[in-house]
Amino acid sequence: YMLSSQSGDIGQVQAIYIIRDHDKERFQARKDFFHQIVAQQNAGYDRPRIQCQIYDEYYNMYDILKQDMRPVEVAIAAYKACGIEPLIKPFRGGTDGCIITYKGIPTPNLFTGAENLHGQYEFVSLESMEKASQVVLTIIQSVVSPD
Repeated sequence: YMLSSQSGDIGQVQAIYIIRDHDKERFQARKDFFHQIVAQQNAGYDRPRIQCQIYDEYYNMYDILKQDMRPVEVAIAAYKACGIEPLIKPFRGGTDGCIITYKGIPTPNLFTGAENLHGQYEFVSLESMEKASQVVLTIIQSVVSPD
């Protein structure tokens, strides 16, 4: 769970959370937990005072990618061709790759070279951007003219 934002005044309060998980069942359990908390809190009042609305935005792309790992294999080969040992870590979503994958184009995440993502200290070095670009160009070349 990640509290993304909150706001309020004397009459109302709104909290927006991001809920993600690698596993579909645990993802559903996290969402169910929010509904349970709301039901428990509302049980103490004569009428419901708390509302919970959940919208699914991202899913774990691995559920699709595991059916055909070729895009991942192409990316791994490109990293190695560029002298980079790939670091493969589970990713819970939140990227365009998740949306594109679920629209039928398997799209694994590639590194951008950025550090401290989504925070006030996020940065990227020119050298990392050059390496990221080199990996993307290597992927394109390997797909356009595979040997």
